[in-house]
Amino acid sequence: SDQTVAALIKRLNDPGPFVAVRAAESLGRFGPRAKSAVPALTNLLADAERDVVARASAATALGKIGADANDALATLLQTIKDRHAPYRDRAGVLIRPERDLIEINSLADAAFRLPVHRHHAAIAIARIAPNNQNVMDTLTAMLKDPSGFDLKTAGHALSWMGPNARAAIAYLVNELQSVDRARRVAGGGV
Repeated sequence: SDQTVAALIKRLNDPGPFVAVRAAESLGRFGPRAKSAVPALTNLLADAERDVVARASAATALGKIGADANDALATLLQTIKDRHAPYRDRAGVLIRPERDLIEINSLADAAFRLPVHRHHAAIAIARIAPNNQNVMDTLTAMLKDPSGFDLKTAGHALSWMGPNARAAIAYLVNELQSVDRARRVAGGGV
């Protein structure tokens, strides 16, 4: 109902990250019926001071709202493109990617520190605007990321685009033949 969506929108501003996460997840379940939440979800995604999981949940909800979330496309694209923007990890620690991600020593550490909001934003843009050339160009550029993180993210997002992703298939096939094991694994994860 509209009242439930309105109540959930208010919860997005709760300082507790888990409240905002649950509110965003619930809004996502409403799909296009939650289109009135697009501005609030977009603001949550863009707020670098908010927890990375809350921001990722906002991106996922926008993707589930679909084409009705087209107004969020610019913010989603900026989230993906700004690889060096600081963000708060799951423990609330400010991460500066150019410095702090070099120090990841374990998978457990990575689970808390990687920029998952960028991953969710990439999938959201593919769901919102699968025919948009700027979306395709952004995801194709991500395939060339030397770390492999963006390669896997872009490949996953491209899988949501169906036939619109044909242009990227040759690049993914090339990654599967790469001598770099990490890139092969990332490309194969798609």
